[in-house]
Amino acid sequence: MARSIKILVFAIVLFSGFSFSVLQAQENIEGRIKAVENEMSRLRQENFDILSPTNFEKAQEELENARKDFQAGKDIKGINEKLEKAGRYLKYVCGSQQKAGERGPQRRPRDDH
Repeated sequence: MARSIKILVFAIVLFSGFSFSVLQAQENIEGRIKAVENEMSRLRQENFDILSPTNFEKAQEELENARKDFQAGKDIKGINEKLEKAGRYLKYVCGSQQKAGERGPQRRPRDDH
């Protein structure tokens, strides 16, 4: 009898630890989704979605796919990969603006006539 109680207690502790780690992973994913959403919102306010529409759209697609997978309870590793891809696309969006800024303002040739 005492042995079965020990096994039951061990199983409860083990299950509680597993539940806690799953909950922690879900909260981490929710935080990462929110961070990507916030970054996209900030970039949209600064018109980066217009300056680099293809990469911005790809980032949006990856975010949406990650969100759908999360809501469907799919594998966390796959969701993380989608969020990482979205982040990389957003870096391309920012990088394209920096490269455009490096060129500086375009000057019109002087007309000496």
